[in-house]
Amino acid sequence: MISHNFNPIQTDNQEHLAFWTLIQDAQSHNLKGRDFMPYFERSVHSKQPNELIELMKSYLMLHKELQHPALPAADWLINGYTSDDGLTDFKNWIISKGREVYTSVQKDPDNLISYVSDSDARMEVLPYIISERYEVLTGKSIYQAIPQVQSQSRIKLKFIDELTAKEHCPNLFAHRASELQKRRAMAQEVSRAFSLEGLSPEGRKINGSTRKISQSQDEMDW
Repeated sequence: MISHNFNPIQTDNQEHLAFWTLIQDAQSHNLKGRDFMPYFERSVHSKQPNELIELMKSYLMLHKELQHPALPAADWLINGYTSDDGLTDFKNWIISKGREVYTSVQKDPDNLISYVSDSDARMEVLPYIISERYEVLTGKSIYQAIPQVQSQSRIKLKFIDELTAKEHCPNLFAHRASELQKRRAMAQEVSRAFSLEGLSPEGRKINGSTRKISQSQDEMDW
């Protein structure tokens, strides 16, 4: 297990109280068997432009402050892959789960073992609901009314495989063992299909020559 020595940014919960209250109310409906998103959208649509601005400020700050270096590994384990856009939507999903989950993940993404049940833990539309409602009411982009959020150091993590994921998030890794086994079986099927065609994941014969196909090991920035 990797020791990250990571100190999360201390979020001012009072500053974001209105945002968290909105999220919590929507989650309460979700727990009663109703969908989270329709209630969240209805609540956002009841707000005035100045309130929407404050909600968007809170969202942007909370999203920015999710900086733990193990987040991409958690995303990979839960969702099957990670990417720039995928990690953004993974953070949205974490925020949508409420303040308790958010605070826990800030400290260590492996804590998601206590909360994750979704097969697709991503949510793209969360900020768009706020920004689109503001534009409907004012005819302007909400980002014109919000000072640019200064980015801090972005998450950097090398290419993720099972070993890397296990080192960063051992509990999630154990929890997803059966899913990882399915992924291995699928990879073997793909490899077998390549072999039957006279190809391999390491190289393809093209006009008598062999072209190497490799997974980039360059660092990915988020």
